[in-house]
Amino acid sequence: MSEWEGDERPTQPCVVCGAIPDRTVDLPSRPDVHLAFASGALCAECALLAESGAGAGLTARARANWDEDEPAQGIVTLVLAAFGNPPPVRIRSAPTPLSAQDLAIWHGLEPLMYDGPGPEVVVRGRISSADADGEFVVHRAGNRARLERADGTPIMRTDGVTTWHFTDHGVISAPYRDDDGMGGVGALAFRRTRQEVDAFSFGTPIGPIEATTYLDRPAWRFAFAAPPHKPYDMQVVVDAETGFVLDRKFAGGSHTRWLEFVTDEPSDPALFRWDGPSLDRAELRAGRDREHQQDMARRASWFADNVAPGLTFAGARLEVTLHEWDDDGSFQASCDTAEIMVTLARRPRSPGWWELGWSTVDYRWSDERWDWAMSNFGDEPVDPDEVAAFRRQLSSAGP
Repeated sequence: MSEWEGDERPTQPCVVCGAIPDRTVDLPSRPDVHLAFASGALCAECALLAESGAGAGLTARARANWDEDEPAQGIVTLVLAAFGNPPPVRIRSAPTPLSAQDLAIWHGLEPLMYDGPGPEVVVRGRISSADADGEFVVHRAGNRARLERADGTPIMRTDGVTTWHFTDHGVISAPYRDDDGMGGVGALAFRRTRQEVDAFSFGTPIGPIEATTYLDRPAWRFAFAAPPHKPYDMQVVVDAETGFVLDRKFAGGSHTRWLEFVTDEPSDPALFRWDGPSLDRAELRAGRDREHQQDMARRASWFADNVAPGLTFAGARLEVTLHEWDDDGSFQASCDTAEIMVTLARRPRSPGWWELGWSTVDYRWSDERWDWAMSNFGDEPVDPDEVAAFRRQLSSAGP
């Protein structure tokens, strides 16, 4: 028996820290975690922390592994719960009713944030974003907008009728939408929308709503309550004249803010247009479809040259979709007929842990050159004799 055939560890990395796992736990469902995690694989150290209820240590390991705080906080909550321990303390406030004074302020501030003060607001300035790692130049005039990096690289423009997005695939044009600025730097470059609140929550203000000054402008400082599945409240500073959010941060470290905010300067409509070449979304989809077909042909060619030009299972020819491959001959692929759907992988024979990323491995074997793995993801069980016949095809295939 090869080391791979006797390796009973999960083939997914530790869901908390990404290390080599040694066990799998059943993650519970909780109303305060609105994320799905496909794996309950844990390494020995994370399992020990979870079993002892060491939420702080587990959180530190999760934050070093996950790019965003919400999944890190969510997985820590679920792993602790799997061992019968409560979640770590979250830095957020209970959404208590606003005082009469704060409520009066909010009644005037809420429509200002969504709809503006009425006349077209003209803004020029710069935004700094820790999430997007840089500074950005912004021009606004009513629904018109121009957003670019500090070095002049364009990101988006809109004249209020058409929006142009500058992407790796070229300039993409589309009809203007109110929610074009949702997320990232656009969350401050554009006015808050009700679609943004529906998508990300953070619509319930928490008092006190305090008068302040920001960039020498009158403003209001307060917080929006985090929904149950978010770890932190959203701290904001809102411009008292225009309703734009001037500063937005979370206790977890995300911070986006205006560095310069100038209003009422003359604005040239040409700033917000793009007269160069662009593609509409239909043209983009057609181009991507062509690239996809070319890519699929390259994958099929690699599999035919390096594994087998044709494989059958139970007498039916398999449709093979190659997902990943390497110069050393390793690969992962899906193999389908009308009756079955299996995932197949191989690597050069090795004593090390194999990070397949699969939830289960139904069949594992080794020959003189390769380690193999196969799992059945179809609705029906597969015949062991057919699996044996399939393995014999593989043992005689390849360059």
